[in-house]
Amino acid sequence: MIRNDKVLTVFLLVGTIIPAMVMLTKVFPSDVEKAEKFFAEGNLKEAVKCWEEQERVRPSSDLYEKISSCYLLLGDKKQARVWLEKGLMNFARCGNLMFNMALLDYTEQRYESALALVDKLVKENPYFPEVYYLRGCILQAQGKEEEARKQFVEEVNHNPGSRRTWQKLKEFKNEKK
Repeated sequence: MIRNDKVLTVFLLVGTIIPAMVMLTKVFPSDVEKAEKFFAEGNLKEAVKCWEEQERVRPSSDLYEKISSCYLLLGDKKQARVWLEKGLMNFARCGNLMFNMALLDYTEQRYESALALVDKLVKENPYFPEVYYLRGCILQAQGKEEEARKQFVEEVNHNPGSRRTWQKLKEFKNEKK
C-alpha cells in the first residue's frame, strides 16, 4: 500500500509540475506580437521590455539580436554590449550576434576584438553578408590600406550588389591618382 501511495504521489507531482513548467516556459504569440508592434511604432523601450521578459522565459539568439539592436537604436551601447555578450555566451556560433558585436567593437575602436570576431565569423561562414566589408573597414581604421582594399574586393566577389563596398573601392582608386 505504501508503494502505491509513492507511485500516486510521483504521478500527481509529475502531473502538476510538468504542465505548470510547460505553461511557464511558453511564450504566447500575443507577447511576441505586442513587442513587434511596439518596435514598429517606434516605442523601443516597451519593445525591449517585452523582449527581455520573453528572454527570461525562452532565450533565443533572435531575442538577443532584437534586444541589443533596440539598445543600440536607443543609444545605449553599454546595454547593447551586455545583451550581445549574454547572447554569445548562450549562442556562441550565432553569426548575427558575432557580426553585431564586431560592429559594436569597431564603432568603439576596439579593433583587435572586432577583427578576432570577424575572423571567427569568416571561418564559420565565409559567405556571411557584409563580413568582408566590415573586415576592410577595421583594417582601414588600423592603417592597413592594402589589406583593407583586398577585403573590399573580396566583399564585391561575394556580394556584387554592395554599393558601400563599390564606393570604398572607388575611393581607393581616387587616392592613387
